[in-house]
Parts: sequence; structure tokens; C-alpha cells
Amino acid sequence: MALNDAARPAWSAEDGSRGDNPVFIQGRPCWRRYAPGGWVTMLDVHNCRDFYEFCRRNDLSCPE
Repeated sequence: MALNDAARPAWSAEDGSRGDNPVFIQGRPCWRRYAPGGWVTMLDVHNCRDFYEFCRRNDLSCPE
């Protein structure tokens, strides 16, 4: 189960427009992104400060 930074279950809007980021799964930081079909959760091995840094360090396109 994904937890937010307050150690509570991670929240996300039903339409995928918003949600907690980062989330923690078994204590490990992860970032989530909504894609057709649901949320994609990605492990952060670099301990990035924010989602934009995560995108840059992992060569992902990032929303503006």
C-alpha cells in the first residue's frame, strides 16, 4: 500500500488529475503519474526533491 509523507494512505482524485506525490511503498520513495488505465508508480533510486527532478534524472517527459 502506498503511503503519503504523513504516513497515511496515498490519496488521488478519481479522474487522475491530482494525487499525493511522492508516495512511499515499504518505506521506499516512489513517484506516481497518471496514464490511460490508471496510476503508474516508479521507484525513486536517486531520492529526488520533486517530480521534475525525477523526470530529468530518469529521462522521462514531464508535464509543464
